Amino acid sequence: MKLKDILQIQSIVESRATPYDLLESGYTYYSKSKDEYIDLLDLHITHFIRIFLNLVEENNTTTTALDEAVAEVFKKSKNKEKIIKLIERI
Repeated sequence: MKLKDILQIQSIVESRATPYDLLESGYTYYSKSKDEYIDLLDLHITHFIRIFLNLVEENNTTTTALDEAVAEVFKKSKNKEKIIKLIERI
């Protein structure tokens, strides 16, 4: 079942219209296997979940690597107090 079908069912069940910004977003996903862009609402829910989980995993990996790099720089730094002040401002 595609996301647009699920949104249509949801609007019927909840007696509420689907927000127009979702329907008219124009968001696409590049499919490597098909070598083309696909409208997100044309994705089957299982494919969307897989894409989402892969992106979450990529983000977590990037965040972990960044955290480790910052920790290493902090450990080797002679100006730890300056770094702490900069971080507190963020």
